Amino acid sequence: SNYIHIVAIGYVFLSTALILNMAMNGAGYTFVPMLLVAAAHLGFRIPAALILANTLDMGIQGIWLAISGSLMLQAVLAAIWFRRGLWKHKKVDH
Repeated sequence: SNYIHIVAIGYVFLSTALILNMAMNGAGYTFVPMLLVAAAHLGFRIPAALILANTLDMGIQGIWLAISGSLMLQAVLAAIWFRRGLWKHKKVDH
């Protein structure tokens, strides 16, 4: 049940990130959303999971917190990038 309580919060942020990233993808602006996901997962989730689970002795709950935190980070990064509006100027070849 701890998993559901911790990760459920992150899923709200995941839905936001997915909507914003897919909007940019649909406009042909695909590279940055891929980088945002990679940054949140590889740059934050994995190191945070290792630190929380091992260094801070939180065990599996530390991993779940890292997952939820990375989803939050992904949503924040997607919102910032979406708001910048650079994706609106992407030219798509036919």
